[in-house]
Amino acid sequence: MLLTQNRNLNRLSYGFALLFIAIGSILQYITPYFHAQGYGNLGFRLLSILYGCIFLANFFAPYFIGRYGSQKMIVVTTMLYIVSIVAMIMDNHLVVYMGTILLGLSGAILWNSQNNYIVGISQAHNRGKNSGFFVAVYGVGYAFGIYLLGYLISQYGYQSAFYMMIMFAFGGLFLFSKMEQLPNETLKKRNVSVFSVRSLTLLKVVLGGSFIQSLLFGLAIALIPFHVQMVTKNSQLVGLLSAMFFLMPLLLSVAVGRFSDRHGRGKVVLVGIFIALIGLLIFNGASSFYRLLLGMTFVSVAQAILFPMFIALQGDVSTPKTQPIVTNLFVLFKYIGMVLGVILGDLFGVEWAYLISIVIMVVILILSTRELFDDERLKKKILNEMEV
Repeated sequence: MLLTQNRNLNRLSYGFALLFIAIGSILQYITPYFHAQGYGNLGFRLLSILYGCIFLANFFAPYFIGRYGSQKMIVVTTMLYIVSIVAMIMDNHLVVYMGTILLGLSGAILWNSQNNYIVGISQAHNRGKNSGFFVAVYGVGYAFGIYLLGYLISQYGYQSAFYMMIMFAFGGLFLFSKMEQLPNETLKKRNVSVFSVRSLTLLKVVLGGSFIQSLLFGLAIALIPFHVQMVTKNSQLVGLLSAMFFLMPLLLSVAVGRFSDRHGRGKVVLVGIFIALIGLLIFNGASSFYRLLLGMTFVSVAQAILFPMFIALQGDVSTPKTQPIVTNLFVLFKYIGMVLGVILGDLFGVEWAYLISIVIMVVILILSTRELFDDERLKKKILNEMEV
């Protein structure tokens, strides 16, 4: 299914695909790039700064979205993304750090806006399917970008290849400019902070449905490419395996989303977590290409399951009144997970990072299994705790 009947969903999905053909692929190669330049773990540090800035800016994102609307903020932050990524790949370290900070600050608003927008254009009966469609198209773009950039690097070197890829981002900007604004979005009151949320049940759902998926993403964008490069010494294999992580949603996410629309999200999330655990266990201690391939297959399937659930759950456990703050909480923990994944890779390397991640996931699984097992009970409990 290349297009849906919802033209705004099509523009959003293909716009993000084009944007992340450029931005996502460059970030995927940022750790091996700086390692090849002789700067050691600078790539890990930049990714930590990037996601740390996104985490901090997440607290302010609802204000900008409430004032200007999701569609306008997607357009503005896309322009900032293009400027930022150009700065990140320049030779001046001060400019590189400034670009990283700007990319992080704009990233928080971009992803809060995206989540608000897709929930706003979806209904309860198609939220999972729409989320799956977005994840599939976005993932294909991301995967294509990683594979293409791997080839371009082998032909032209890192920096020239990076500049070539940035051109795709302008196509995304054009599609975003054609999206319609959500009706009455800027009239919603957004004076509630995530610090005012008192629902322990919601927190458990966020840990299971957002944090784990993002922890996987942090490992996939930082540690796993470094691990593959270390074992294979081949940048094209880095691209091939990394692309699988983003290509798998094309095969699974729409079907998973449609299945969850009919049978509930919670059990689907639990299945995704179990598959992720198997993948990380395989990665731990992997010293051959075939074991890396098997581990990436499991982790990619988990990503294809958990990512659309991350989006759809936000609409399931909120009302129009609480949806902005619920989305903000999900995105907040998304970036906590990403930052943790990057930091674990930087501090502990391939020897310990996978094991630590496995322990964290098992603890979260123990805490959230009971809540995720019954969708209807989950929704009622959260609504009561949020005092809606």
